[in-house]
Amino acid sequence: RISKMVSIGPGYLIEQVKSLSDDPNIDSLLSSVTPSPAIGQNLNALDLSTVKILTNLSSKPLLLLTQKTFSPEHVEYISKIGCKGLVLNDVVTGKTEDSMDSAIKSYRRNINLIHN
Repeated sequence: RISKMVSIGPGYLIEQVKSLSDDPNIDSLLSSVTPSPAIGQNLNALDLSTVKILTNLSSKPLLLLTQKTFSPEHVEYISKIGCKGLVLNDVVTGKTEDSMDSAIKSYRRNINLIHN
């Protein structure tokens, strides 16, 4: 269970990330490092390497806010680089109730495949 999460934005320095992850009052970090103009674009190798750097820096679990588009099948890659969870938003789920329901089920199914 996570009770205290801190979001890391695009302007954070490595030292700040390390300091936040060492704070005993914080349970996890949320990677939301995508600059506004890039939100909604496709997830790429640079994004994955940035998340990998953050997971290596952090002593706490790192969650990824889905600011870029990627399919549920890519969850395996995100897990392999050390990310401990996803925070889904309408970038990957869409904005209708049906699209959200379908996307969440699909991401959940792929997460279960990794952990079973």
